[in-house]
Amino acid sequence: MDLSDESLAAKRAAARERKRKSRQKQKLKVTQEQEKRFLAYSRYNPTVGAGELEPDVFARTDAEWIFCARRFAQAAGLRDIQQGESINDFERRIYGNLCLYDERAKLWVMPLLNLATLKFDQRFETVLDQNINDVRFFLPEHDAPIDVSALPPISQRSRGV
Repeated sequence: MDLSDESLAAKRAAARERKRKSRQKQKLKVTQEQEKRFLAYSRYNPTVGAGELEPDVFARTDAEWIFCARRFAQAAGLRDIQQGESINDFERRIYGNLCLYDERAKLWVMPLLNLATLKFDQRFETVLDQNINDVRFFLPEHDAPIDVSALPPISQRSRGV
């Protein structure tokens, strides 16, 4: 290999590196633009995932946990919490029915609930590496059966507390 071959190899390596950095910069730009659009969309169409009362506000009390799962059940047309069912059992039933495996992406996806319409948002969903029932933290104290007669009717505005 003479000097000109080394020079040519160095130029090719530098060109590959420039192209790699350019692609990385473009990918970051696209991601930032998508995030901006999602945040703008979310201001007018707030969406929540499993266990969220409002965007990025997670349930803390038993009543709030039940309320979040009941909202998802209502939107999906699934049965409400049943007499004697625990919070954990109810959440596993509801979220387990909604979390689906996408064969093409090789990921689990779960719909986000639009709080303005109380329907699942067709544009956005949560993407998970595993089924939500495998990664979700179920509280041991939520294994006790629930007295359904003590629950308020679910409504769009109430947090169930």
